[in-house]
Amino acid sequence: MDGRVTSLVTRMSGAVREMAVVDGEIAYIRDPIFGIVRNRVHAEVCKAMLRAGGDPLVDPILNYVVECQNPDGSWNEVHVNYNQPSALITAFVGDALLEAADRYPHEEALLKARDYVLAAEKRPGYFLKSAQYTADHLNADASCGAFLRGTRSDMMTGTPVRLPCGRRRTSSGTSGTAGSTPMPSIRGPTPTSSTFPACTTRG
Repeated sequence: MDGRVTSLVTRMSGAVREMAVVDGEIAYIRDPIFGIVRNRVHAEVCKAMLRAGGDPLVDPILNYVVECQNPDGSWNEVHVNYNQPSALITAFVGDALLEAADRYPHEEALLKARDYVLAAEKRPGYFLKSAQYTADHLNADASCGAFLRGTRSDMMTGTPVRLPCGRRRTSSGTSGTAGSTPMPSIRGPTPTSSTFPACTTRG
């Protein structure tokens, strides 16, 4: 990695660690200006850390993210003026889970996210960002398509698999194929600490 990029990621990681709230096996980052907790921020931070070689904070952040997933498989886009399920944010988070799949597998959450994003496709290549935003937003289309392209469901197990550098195992591979051992889910416990932000404030 270019030295300047490495330096930037190192500074970013340091700033994130200063802002992160760690509560047992989970961690989250609260917006220092608006006081909200954004799913997209967690997704982008985890991807950056993983691509830079990894960071111990990734695992607890992903545990928190998985606990924030809605029952329908979506994640909310949280803004100061709204908080609602979003195919765009679900694609961002799903892509982070794909990036982390080899080290921090959350296959159940990935399958649910994939199904939610698939259901958001209203016609070929057109994804409904959320109930509030019905226009054809190109960023939603591109991000949802990219996330789905990164997933592969084995016909037998349904386990999504992505290898480093975007390579995917073929049907003859050992992970996600018939007869293989499913990857264990790693889910953080529901914390009781009063400092843990409620689901309605996560985004």
